[in-house]
Amino acid sequence: MKSTFFCILIGLILQTNAADNFAKDKLVAWCIVPFDAKQRGPAARAEMLQRLGLKRVAYDWRAKHVKEFEDEILQYKKHGLEFFAFWAVHEKAFALFEKHKISPQVWYMFPQPKGDTQEGMTKPVPTSRENLNKEAIIEKWALNYVGTSYFIMGRAYAELGKKEEALQAYQHLVVNFPFAHCWDPKGYFWKPAVAAKKRIKELESKPNN
Repeated sequence: MKSTFFCILIGLILQTNAADNFAKDKLVAWCIVPFDAKQRGPAARAEMLQRLGLKRVAYDWRAKHVKEFEDEILQYKKHGLEFFAFWAVHEKAFALFEKHKISPQVWYMFPQPKGDTQEGMTKPVPTSRENLNKEAIIEKWALNYVGTSYFIMGRAYAELGKKEEALQAYQHLVVNFPFAHCWDPKGYFWKPAVAAKKRIKELESKPNN
């Protein structure tokens, strides 16, 4: 089920400009640390990426790699690589990001609920400040993934100057996924549909090209 929603997310993003997304400078190398058969260190890994012509890395890691965090950052800088994303959460990594003035995305996967139904995963949950049920929100991972993907789609279209397509994506989100939530690494949930309403107003106030 999860892979289906990741495919939807990727598919929605690729619709905006499929050919350009497969350019080498747009591709992101992921899972090249824990699943590397040669178990390369930071320097060898950066050299490999440079040799392959890849420019961006989503850094996945295991406990044994924590001691290499800073060297990884330094090697990417040395070889002209973008530390595009960091998997999960680690305070040492966040401190190093601040030290080296980089701001990678944080990729975090919500746990998949067991024995749930499609209907159960799409029902709204209490969202008032006094009655925010975080566990219930996380259980609606399918709703959250799809709602967030439409927000990303709208942002992507807007960045490409495709106003009408961006409006359609945002409006679809507002109408069909108003209860979707997205987790911010700063420690709170936000609603893509609420953010989409603000984006719609901004886009509608701009003249057509």
